[in-house]
Amino acid sequence: GVSNELDGSVVRASTLECGWCRGLLCDAVRIQPCGCGYCLGCVERVGRDCFRCGGDVEGVETGGPGSSSRFVRDESLDDQVELFLRVHGGDEGRNDSGRGGGKGMALMQHAVRHWKGGNDDAATRRMTAAMDALAENSPEEAAIAAVTLAEWRVSGPGEPGMETLDEAWKLFRTALRTLSEAGGKTRFPLTKSITHIKFGQFLQNSMFKNEEALVEFSQAVDDREEAVRLGTGDVVDVCTCLVHVIRVALDLGRRDVAISSKQRAVELLGHEGSLNLSPDRIASVRKELFRLVPDEGRM
Repeated sequence: GVSNELDGSVVRASTLECGWCRGLLCDAVRIQPCGCGYCLGCVERVGRDCFRCGGDVEGVETGGPGSSSRFVRDESLDDQVELFLRVHGGDEGRNDSGRGGGKGMALMQHAVRHWKGGNDDAATRRMTAAMDALAENSPEEAAIAAVTLAEWRVSGPGEPGMETLDEAWKLFRTALRTLSEAGGKTRFPLTKSITHIKFGQFLQNSMFKNEEALVEFSQAVDDREEAVRLGTGDVVDVCTCLVHVIRVALDLGRRDVAISSKQRAVELLGHEGSLNLSPDRIASVRKELFRLVPDEGRM
């Protein structure tokens, strides 16, 4: 165990993580009489037997004044994360960006655990905290956190309302602004490209703004080409972005854009730089290109 300097108790990883989702405890409660900890949003999934230890469940104790719970509470989230990092020997959840990066990466990791465990509220709160923690020293990871939050916003059951769509739109814009301000044109081209693609798909499929989606997909192409120039991408990735451009251009009736984009992709795939790439990847993209925009003689 690791000494918790906050109250002098001995803490193990299992006392910091939810018995259901394995995320860092969020609104911690504990099962009685065994004392195993769960997030408040997860404990309702526990049946008659504790999911962690298999003991009988006789009741649930919430935290607060007078509680015998020794869990670190959300009111001291910084202490909670620091304690978690010490329990794991300072390695899990850390990166090279210092304290803020370590905290942020740990929170991202646990947000994903909450999400996979079905605790959407805890996942959203943890990922938001991660985004804030990463903003100063780890802009690429902060942008990834913002994009993840945006996707979570619109992935729930049923059609998202306008307020939810607006929140997702703002998160995508935050991600792109973070990357732009931190890296200029030549840094993070792959992450920028992926963000533009995801934003474009959101605009196209959720907000039905095809003109704006076309702008995002076109920017993704430019970023992928920058990645190729930097040696961190290949022409098939560029052509995949061009496929997105073609699809939305056809939806808009912009056949001239679709044809020129297809020609550009075919030229890239025929370039000698593509000779070392997977033939299956090239064939798959070529097939989609000619399906979307057949040659005149094939129509």
